[in-house]
Order: sequence, then structure tokens, then C-alpha cells
Amino acid sequence: MILTELYRLFGVHESVARLAASAVTVLTAAMTYVLAREQFDSRTALFATLTIALAPLTLVYGRMYNHEVFALFWVVTSTWAYLRWTKTRTPRDLARLGVCVFLAALTAWPGYYLVVLLPLHHRVAFPQSRDGRTLTRMLIGIALAAFGIYIAHGYWLKGSTLFVELKNACERGWFYDRVDWGDTFTMRDFIRTELQRSVTWFTAPVVVLAAVGVGCAVGQMILQRRVDAAHGAILMLLLFGDSHLPLFKQETMGHEYYLYYLLPGVALAAGLAMREMSAAHVAVPWRVGTLSTIIVAFVVASVATTLPVDRARTPDREFYRELGLWMKDNTAFTDHVLLNFHVEGPFLMYYADRDVVESVSSLTRVRAERRPNTVLVMRLGLTPHLERAVLRRYGATTVTSDGELVSIARVSPRRDDRNISVNAR
Repeated sequence: MILTELYRLFGVHESVARLAASAVTVLTAAMTYVLAREQFDSRTALFATLTIALAPLTLVYGRMYNHEVFALFWVVTSTWAYLRWTKTRTPRDLARLGVCVFLAALTAWPGYYLVVLLPLHHRVAFPQSRDGRTLTRMLIGIALAAFGIYIAHGYWLKGSTLFVELKNACERGWFYDRVDWGDTFTMRDFIRTELQRSVTWFTAPVVVLAAVGVGCAVGQMILQRRVDAAHGAILMLLLFGDSHLPLFKQETMGHEYYLYYLLPGVALAAGLAMREMSAAHVAVPWRVGTLSTIIVAFVVASVATTLPVDRARTPDREFYRELGLWMKDNTAFTDHVLLNFHVEGPFLMYYADRDVVESVSSLTRVRAERRPNTVLVMRLGLTPHLERAVLRRYGATTVTSDGELVSIARVSPRRDDRNISVNAR
């Protein structure tokens, strides 16, 4: 919705989408600072903000045009609003929390996790409070309202195919052990892959610091013999990010940025560890030297991860950008699009939230995936047998994207469907 309004005001440009995502990423870092400062102190807040701002995951994906960036902002803001309400218990702060959770749920599925995690945190951190039922009822009502809006809007745009898509999405969750364009994987493979990715995208120093921070939080709660709100919030945010991975196993194995929701929990845990180290009873030169070494190692590792990724993604950027823009201008929102290749970011910017199936490489797969309004987009030369069969059966139009030929055809169940008409530039 945010991008839609920005496009309406300034036109559909990559710079508009990147600016919106980057601005929200900065706001997320700022809210992380506010949250950490209110729950701990300014030193923890500074270290946590440094972590979330300079992590490779943020530098690479914090300017992407997908919903993760926007949803994470509302999740962090919801956590801040919730912890503020636990201190004031005023209707105004409860209403603020409700608005934040509603926007989080309306932005992306992980927003609904808060409906479970916030009451759970309240239950263990404030066992004597009588406001738990009020909080739970409000969050359930908000979740039902947000989901109702989603269903109504989706049905208005796509009709009954929306429910087929929801069914397919559920089937590719916890019980799905195969990536669409790859082999099957075991739970052990899944855990090993995500741990390796965590070391890459958070950097090894931050992963170690986060582990130390979690140990500090748990140790503090054991000493107090109770779960306090601040340390419990760190565990809650880590559980929030961890929950998203197994619930969407198939997508998680295919996309590294599904770790994005772990950012605030990891940053707060690492910030807590850095604060404990800065307060250690050792000579000042040792403290300063240790902290400086860790920060430098973190920055170096972050740069070493980020730069190669940007360079590797540069060659096809213009192709995806031009193709995405062409699809936006020449297809309807309700068209079901099949691609014989794996798509990248600039295409998604112009074609975000459309119904797209990637890496379709055979006529059998086309027949299985096609619907009344189906468009097949093929990079020529990738799947020659499919290209010949489609050209013979349905006909196709050839367009140019960044100097590369792309074949586009209507492949709906009726063989007499008319081909896409396009004014080739």
C-alpha cells in the first residue's frame, strides 16, 4: 500500500521503491534504539543500533521492495508499544499497540505471530496482572479484522483462486521438504543451512555476541527467579524470527532474506553482550581494545559479505528492471504468470505481490500450473523444448529486455486464446 501511493505520487521508478524501503529501514534502526534505551540503557541501545544498521542482511536486503522491510518496522514498533503499555496500563497506550499490531498483520503474515507472542510474554513476565485477557481479546479481534480485510481484498481481485493459493502456501510450509527448483532436504539440512546463513548474514562476531547476550539474559532471569519484561522481550523477538523459518520451510530454503525477521532479536542480544563487556571490571585499555576489535571485525566481515553480493547481482539488473516494467504495463493484476527462470529484485519491484511461478521448464508443468488467465514468459535458450512446444501450440510474441530476447505467450486452457498483443519498442 505504501509503494502504491508513492508510485501514484512520483511514478513507477526503482529509486522511489528503494528510497521508501531505505527510509523504513532507518526508522526500524531508530525504533530499535528507542526500544533498547527504554528497556536497558543508552549503551545497549547504541550497540544494538550499530548491529542492526551495519549487518550484511540489512545492507543488502534493507533496501529491497518486498514486505519484510515494512513488516519488521511495525513488529519493532509493536514491541515498543506493548512494553510501554505494560508500564502505563492506559487505554491510550493499549490503542497505540492495537494500531501497530493491525498494521503489522496487514503488511505481512509474521505480524500475526504477535497475537500469540505478546500474550505469552505478558503471561510469564506479569503473572499477577489482570490485563492479560484484555490484551488477548484485543489482539484476536485485530487479527480477525486484518485477515478479513486480506480475504475480502484478495477475493475481489482474484476470486476463488485466492483459496487455492492459500492452500498451496500452507502445503509448502512445515510439512514441505522440497524446493521448487531444487532437491528434497531433511530437517538436519534445513537447520545446518540456516545456521550457516546466519553466520554469513549476521557475521560471526555478531552471532557469538548474540549467543553471549542470550546467556546473559537467561542468567539474569535465573538470578532474579523471574522473567522480567526487558530480558524476556529479547527472547520473544528471537522466538518471533525463529518461528518464521520452520513455518515457511520451502521458501526459507530458497530465499536467504527470510532470516530478516531475526534482526531485532539478534541486535538486542548482541547489544546486551557488548554492554556487559563494556562494564566488566578490567583495565580500561583492555575493555576499549576488546570492544574496538569486535566492532572492527564486525564491520570488516559485513563489508566482505556485502560487496561481492552487490557485484554478483549487477549484470542482470537492467534485464529484470525492463522486463518487470513491461509486465506491469502489458498484463493485468489478476494474470497468472509462469517464468522459465528464477527472478530477481528489480522485477519484483514493478511486479510485487503478483501471482508468479518461477523456474517452469516443461510443458507438463505449464499445463499443471495454468489457469484461465495465464501468461508464460521465457528467456530464450533456457528451455528450448518448451519454447518450441509453446510456439507451435499457442504462438508467442518476442520482446527485447536489455538487449535480450524474451518470448511471451498466453497459455490458458483454451487453445484458441489470443496471443498477447504488444507494441515492441
